[in-house]
Amino acid sequence: MAKSTTKTNGKTNTVRRTAGRVRGPVQVTMAESLHPIIVDTMSITRCMATNEKDREKGQTMGTKHRIGYALYQFRVYVSPSDAQKSGFDASDLRLFENSLLHLFDEDRAARRELNIRKVFRALHTSKYGNVPAHEIFERITAELKPNVSSPTSFKDYDIKVNTEGLLPTVQLTDLTAAYGTLDDIGTNTFEPITSRVEYLVFFEVINSNPNGDPNADDRPRQDSISGLGLVTDVCLKRKIRKFVLESQKGVPHREIFFQEGQLLNDLISKPYDNDPVVKAAFEAKKAGDKSIDTDSMAQTVLCRQYFDVRAFGAVLSTGDKEDVTVQEETEAV
Repeated sequence: MAKSTTKTNGKTNTVRRTAGRVRGPVQVTMAESLHPIIVDTMSITRCMATNEKDREKGQTMGTKHRIGYALYQFRVYVSPSDAQKSGFDASDLRLFENSLLHLFDEDRAARRELNIRKVFRALHTSKYGNVPAHEIFERITAELKPNVSSPTSFKDYDIKVNTEGLLPTVQLTDLTAAYGTLDDIGTNTFEPITSRVEYLVFFEVINSNPNGDPNADDRPRQDSISGLGLVTDVCLKRKIRKFVLESQKGVPHREIFFQEGQLLNDLISKPYDNDPVVKAAFEAKKAGDKSIDTDSMAQTVLCRQYFDVRAFGAVLSTGDKEDVTVQEETEAV
């Protein structure tokens, strides 16, 4: 009769340094102009050549696009449920409000003059809201003044707010008067957000290209049917990140995750390299403990460290992989 023996084999397994996916509590819509935009295109030249070869070509031609004037608006929705999951707290919300008020202050350029004109906040007493968001936004209108057909300045508009019949459980506030209150922002209080919040923001574009489309010769983005101007939510969030990055240097828990030039997987790996709890848990996972959820642990660390991750969310599932040799026992006859 054959004798049964035990044989130890090495099997290669792959584990990844990932942090799952964070759903951001702050959802920013695309901005849209109130009226169709007119885009002017102008030619430009340069007077100096780069090298001898360019000198023979003469002056190099180029183009610039601009919108003479337009008023845009976008909306923001803040979910208390998602805020509690990501750790986005009351002091983060106040910093976000200040970023809306100062959205374009650090983003001036020769062909980019954008100004925040109005920031309205609707604060509910309920976690799920006391009034549908669209009903609140419909109470705020920007209407052209009589005898104005083509607006050329913000003075051509009447901003009207109708609070008649609005439930007392919803506080509708014009935050524009709060401009300059950045000094009142402290570090994270970790005080949770318990009520739904929405914002409606108006900004003007003066002789500018607010968000050029690289697939259309950098022309201002425009809806092909309505002719309305567009600014992507990605562009708006990039400006919010820039404001937080500049104003919160050295402040704990206020770093910015998504920056130009940084490698995503390097940042995702940081908790695995620097946080002792995550590092130990990952070693146990590599040793074969499948019950450990290092994704959630790393996600918590990244949410705590980076303002934009806990505000806007992030896909953190692309982490680098490691090959681990797992010893398995098999029976051989």
